[in-house]
Amino acid sequence: ELVTSQWRSFGLKVNHVALAPAALVARLGAGTFVAALVEVNIGLDPDLYPLFASSQAVTGGANLTGIQDSILDARLVAARRLTRRQVRREAGRFLAEGAQAVGEALAADAVLELFATAEAIERHPELTAGASEISAKDGAALSETVTPQGLVAVCRAVDVPLSTALALRPTLLAALVDANDPGNAGTILRTADAAGATAVIFAGVVDPYNGKAVRA
Repeated sequence: ELVTSQWRSFGLKVNHVALAPAALVARLGAGTFVAALVEVNIGLDPDLYPLFASSQAVTGGANLTGIQDSILDARLVAARRLTRRQVRREAGRFLAEGAQAVGEALAADAVLELFATAEAIERHPELTAGASEISAKDGAALSETVTPQGLVAVCRAVDVPLSTALALRPTLLAALVDANDPGNAGTILRTADAAGATAVIFAGVVDPYNGKAVRA
């Protein structure tokens, strides 16, 4: 009712009709509307593949917009795969999102691909000189966050074997044992780096390339 009254205040003719979930999905699937405002609960760590992939633009699929784009599909598949720990480990790659994470990845020469929306390119020209410009929809598809920042890098993993780290004869090491929260792991990693630690040892189940750890 609130949205209906707001739209009417702009002079739009609006009919408010309550539909059962099944009837709503059927109507959206049939495309018998000019515009549809639909709330979708995608959670805190969303997988947008079902919402935008061409293969999901079918009866019973979640791609109710009907968008079909091969380039977007490829990026969706790549981003979706890199949100899974096993795939990150096998590929030796991970995603970095946002100006801070991307800036640090560029400084470490770890960026393999960089994507940015027009807004992000204008906002961060110092980071996006070599970026491939993408649409806001593509940016959302590549994002691992609820609020996409329009700046995403595919990065190579920068971990090294323990023997290599110890061969540097470090004066300061940090070790995380049985840590299980990616956000906390990322914070500890950042703090250890600021304190001058040569390396951080992860002994446990936490993945330092989890999106929450990278953003921390």
